[in-house]
Amino acid sequence: EVANSRSPAHRLDLVLRRAVSNVVKENLALRELANTEKRRLANDRRLLDLAETVEDGLEFATRVEERLRERVER
Repeated sequence: EVANSRSPAHRLDLVLRRAVSNVVKENLALRELANTEKRRLANDRRLLDLAETVEDGLEFATRVEERLRERVER
């Protein structure tokens, strides 16, 4: 299309429009990637929170078990 255009100004306009279009597409792709990464990080944080909760629960269960053993041994 650019090679068939009539004037240098028209060719430049076509090239610039194509360049802007490409930049817009790249920007949208980068935004999608950033949003995906944000969701992944949020999921990672939730998993870490869950792991900490499970760890806390296991520590609590261990303390309860130790206390029960102490009572049984008395």
